[in-house]
Amino acid sequence: MPPIVFSFRRLAPGRRANAFLSLRVTNPHTGLHADAVGLVDTGAAECSIPDWLALRLGHNLTAGVRPTTVQTACGKTKAWAHTAGFQIMNAAGVCVLTVPSTPVRVLPDLPFVLLGVSGFLENYCLAVDYPKQRFSLE
Repeated sequence: MPPIVFSFRRLAPGRRANAFLSLRVTNPHTGLHADAVGLVDTGAAECSIPDWLALRLGHNLTAGVRPTTVQTACGKTKAWAHTAGFQIMNAAGVCVLTVPSTPVRVLPDLPFVLLGVSGFLENYCLAVDYPKQRFSLE
């Protein structure tokens, strides 16, 4: 597979542009999906999704799943283990990569999806060009 190049994105005026991807996130158990933004996060051991997105996808956070405490960049928080699929979209809205189902942590107050090492980055070669504000996945 040749590298797929993405431009850095700025989510709000005055914010730093970063390695954000347009995503379609799917709950493999319900088939429900929603569009979201995900940060490619080399410092995240796992992929994580916000609790509001998990609820929209039909995940029941408390049914049969016990929360664990995880350490994040912002401190300790509760997390619930679930699964999600990701479709990575290019600037034209066309799916260019698919992750059918991978373990994710559901975190409260998370502003966007975090695409971490386990379940995502471990499958790709990531190259980042900060001066040109772009990155690629191969």
